Amino acid sequence: VEPQAPRAGARRGAAPAEGGEVEEVVGRRISSRTQRYEYRVRWAGLGDDFASWVASERVPESMRIAFDAAGRGRRRARA
Repeated sequence: VEPQAPRAGARRGAAPAEGGEVEEVVGRRISSRTQRYEYRVRWAGLGDDFASWVASERVPESMRIAFDAAGRGRRRARA
C-alpha cells in the first residue's frame, strides 16, 4: 500500500486515513479517558509533524513489544 500524502488542511498530529502504515513507535502513555495504553507513532511516508497518539490496537503487536522491551516506555526513577 502506498503511503498517502496528508490531505489539504490536515492538522499536525492527525492520524492518516485508515490503512496508514506505522513506521516507528516513539512514545507510550495511558489515556486519561480510557485508562488504556496509547502509542505515539510516526507514519510511513509522513514527516514528524504528523506523528500522532493512537490506541494500542492500531499498532502492530511486534512494534509494541519491541518498544516496551527497549524500556523506552518507562519513566525514570526520581533521584
